[in-house]
Amino acid sequence: MRVRDKTKKKIASSMMDLLKKKPIDKITITDITVNCNMSRQVFYRYFVDKYELINWMYEEDCGSVIYTGEEKFSIKSWLEYILNILEEKKNFYIHAIQNDSGKTFENIILNKTRFYLTNIIKYKTSSELTKQLKFLVEMTSRSLIDMIILEIQNELPVKKEILLDWLINGIPKEIFDLVNDCEISMTIVKKWKI
Repeated sequence: MRVRDKTKKKIASSMMDLLKKKPIDKITITDITVNCNMSRQVFYRYFVDKYELINWMYEEDCGSVIYTGEEKFSIKSWLEYILNILEEKKNFYIHAIQNDSGKTFENIILNKTRFYLTNIIKYKTSSELTKQLKFLVEMTSRSLIDMIILEIQNELPVKKEILLDWLINGIPKEIFDLVNDCEISMTIVKKWKI
């Protein structure tokens, strides 16, 4: 790992640690840098402010990452990946989303979900999506992500396995029939460009 990446991760880890003690709006750059034994200048070399740091943390978790830990990729493995991150970093995401007026996290996972649904269907059908399928993909993506965000706002009261089951079972039949049993090799998925 490059020094730059290690430094960013150290700053992010400091933010996560501080969130155990106080809300985001009360955390200062000085708090973050003192907590990780770093200068403010180092912080500002990588981030404009704490909100850019939080956006970077979102990207690290869900934006550019497509590897779900499985050899095969499916919409279920993608949703499970998101839920695992949310469970692992529950405290961070509960606080971060409360302060996410730009809906950055929501937009990242919405765009990725839409992208994956579209590409899974294209892969399975070997054709472009019809207008109706595009509409259904958009509706499905938005409803899946809205429900995930709602669960985060409610502090994730439902076990992730149950929530995952509810999310999968809530997918409209037309989309469900196309994506449910479709598993794609990660070597193919890694070639998809968002």
